[in-house]
Amino acid sequence: MKKGRQSKIEFMPFLMAAYVMITLCGMLLVFHDFYYDILETKRTYYTTCTVVMLVLTGIYMFLMADPVKAMKNNKGKKLLEIISLADLFVILWGVVIILSTILSPEKRAAFLGTRGRYTGCRLLILYVAAYFCITRYYRAKEWHMAVFLGAGMLMCLFGITDFFDMDLLGFKEEIKEIQRYMFSSTIGNINTYTSCVAMVMAFAGVMFAAADSTKKAAAYGVCTFIFFFALIVGESDNAYLSLAAFFGLLPLYLFRTRTGIKRYFALIAGFFTAAKAVSVLQTTMADQVIPINGLFQVIGSYRNLTAVVLALWCVTVICYLADYFISKPAYAWPSDAPLSHKSPAGAPGTHELMPPNQRWDFQSKKSPSPAVSPWLVRGWVVVLILVVLVGAYMFYDVNVAGNGEKYGSLQQYLWFDDEWGTHRGYIWRIAIEDYQKFPLAQKIFGYGPDTFGIVTRANNYPEMFDRYNETFDSVHNEYLQYLVTIGPLGLLAYLGIHGAVIWQVIKEKLNQPVCVAALFAVLCYAFQAAVNINQPIAAPVMWTLLAVSVSRVGEETG
Repeated sequence: MKKGRQSKIEFMPFLMAAYVMITLCGMLLVFHDFYYDILETKRTYYTTCTVVMLVLTGIYMFLMADPVKAMKNNKGKKLLEIISLADLFVILWGVVIILSTILSPEKRAAFLGTRGRYTGCRLLILYVAAYFCITRYYRAKEWHMAVFLGAGMLMCLFGITDFFDMDLLGFKEEIKEIQRYMFSSTIGNINTYTSCVAMVMAFAGVMFAAADSTKKAAAYGVCTFIFFFALIVGESDNAYLSLAAFFGLLPLYLFRTRTGIKRYFALIAGFFTAAKAVSVLQTTMADQVIPINGLFQVIGSYRNLTAVVLALWCVTVICYLADYFISKPAYAWPSDAPLSHKSPAGAPGTHELMPPNQRWDFQSKKSPSPAVSPWLVRGWVVVLILVVLVGAYMFYDVNVAGNGEKYGSLQQYLWFDDEWGTHRGYIWRIAIEDYQKFPLAQKIFGYGPDTFGIVTRANNYPEMFDRYNETFDSVHNEYLQYLVTIGPLGLLAYLGIHGAVIWQVIKEKLNQPVCVAALFAVLCYAFQAAVNINQPIAAPVMWTLLAVSVSRVGEETG
């Protein structure tokens, strides 16, 4: 092997591994002046890490790359043999972002994002550049992600101590009392906190389900339970969208094997156990913990919650016992053994000798992944379709037919008006109305990355101030935000990235748990993004994990 090639194999994967771990861990834990500059600090940290990585990559490529050899290696190949469908969507997304910035009436603000949440063209293009570096040179390994989960554990433990109103790091010493419970851990706003917790929860949960040893399963299981607890006490209803994605989509991956089925029920039982534990603490330590409202009240106040927890653990135990007995080793005859021989030499209850040219075949029914009928997955798809249809009917029944009373406490989540979701209904309405007023160029390419605050101040300031005494610089819906700021082409490219990554993982990576776990973390982020803000805290974590999900694994090269 040539010296230059050996150097390339060693240096770039090392650089990417360091970048991935430092970026993921730092984004969860780094802070400067507590919550006062948390957004700027996280943005600066990610930007610095990524620029340093890109500079080192550029220097290395300048010194070591052989473009002539690369062109020869790719000669005769089709486009999708060189780059993936996801790569094409990422390139399209980057091009649209640049065009949107150039055509924006507020070019400087669109480039820097300083009049929004610092998610301007500059940061979005860094996501694109980092994606291509990670997917080309990173070799995903389980221990890298274990470091990430370790950082997530610290983040969650600090969040749990906030639930007990301990404030170990002194983040809330000078914060206004009315805002004391709106921020948590080393992240900031509770919606952003639960978005980050959901990603580490999903990653740990998938690794638990896919663990190939009891020790690994126990370690990942404990982590997942703690993440469940931290997600619940985060006091954000956005978390339940992530949970719906996690528990709703996980059977499509796990219901292919008996091991997957039993561990799926263990995860569900673990979540409801965590919910019951929080409910008990809310009752027995009411003066020492913060009150949790919203959807948790619906779950925690359910009078039969204890019975549900016990029933789920019973089902889990039954699944484990069934798998144990089904997987017990069994004696089996070699297929070519003569019928006159009823048992092998030395087998219990016989002294009959086998012919010398035949040997006893000890077969076990158990395999590393005992398969089950594919109809389980197909049946779950039917269940998901029915759930969506029922949800659509309930939404119609409340908003059109006017039958909200029969849904009790769920009515507040089903009735959609300006006040829905802490004024999200209002923000979404004015976002659509303002977008309809755009000239043709802005309707195609948007007003410019992260310029929604400029749009609302120009068109809606008096109404916002009169109704809510505040202004809104984010749509609180990542997809609608992209529609307004980078246009329908940008939104479709963004959705195309996620769709292509999902397809690539399904086609190529299902036997690689690290990649599947990273994908589920991305999916949990994507679901809660429908009601959350795009900002440089959770989003860089998501983009890094998205690239990890389609990266090469271990020592794979090519």
